Amino acid sequence: MRFRQRRGRFEENKGWASSPVAKCIRSQMICMTHNLRLSMEELLESAEQIKNQPELARRAGRLTERNSELARDGLKLPFVCWQSNV
Repeated sequence: MRFRQRRGRFEENKGWASSPVAKCIRSQMICMTHNLRLSMEELLESAEQIKNQPELARRAGRLTERNSELARDGLKLPFVCWQSNV
């Protein structure tokens, strides 16, 4: 068995399993953790009016940068990308 170490969005991840079933379970757990984090952010925003301002600023910057890259080629981002709830 080979040890692999990765750094992801949720701190440090270490994976020992290499079977297809273990990889599938790990990916499902990562998706569930991601969805739980999004749910918690939504709950905090609606109940306590707490917003993740740094992430919103980064997202706006990424969208603006991507839009200007596409504009050079005469293209546009779909409207759904500019909605704040996405």
